[in-house]
Amino acid sequence: MKAKFIVLASLLMLSFGAQAQSFYRQNKPQKDRFSVSLKNITTRSVNGWNTGPSVSLNLGQRFSMGYVYLTAIGSAEREANTFSGLQFNYSVFDGSRFDVGVGLRTGVHNQYFISVLPSIQMTYDVSTKVAAELGYAHSDGFPFFQMGIGYKIFRK
Repeated sequence: MKAKFIVLASLLMLSFGAQAQSFYRQNKPQKDRFSVSLKNITTRSVNGWNTGPSVSLNLGQRFSMGYVYLTAIGSAEREANTFSGLQFNYSVFDGSRFDVGVGLRTGVHNQYFISVLPSIQMTYDVSTKVAAELGYAHSDGFPFFQMGIGYKIFRK
């Protein structure tokens, strides 16, 4: 089931990046040299669903780093699971609208323990200001999924 989900998500992201062939040379749009993005991130792991905001700084066309704060969904009766930390991404395949790269998320869970989680990230630029992302990681023998949508609040 997990493998089917990963294959379907990958095919979906690849279909967004596919473009029709043309006889004319198309100029690739210039990517931002520097931008600041505000994102809403949702994760799913063995611990359940977590969601929260993220602020990231995109340097150049390939590297980004940001602050993430996540809290558990549906935990009104008990103490909420929280995560706060840093996320680093580096694009290995940098297409005009579709990027594939690696990520590293490190931070503190519930103020008790530190985690480091390497991942694979896919990003699709919906427009010049909006981007959707999908990530997969494997932690302690369990899958970890990350989905998000971001808005560039500053570009240069």
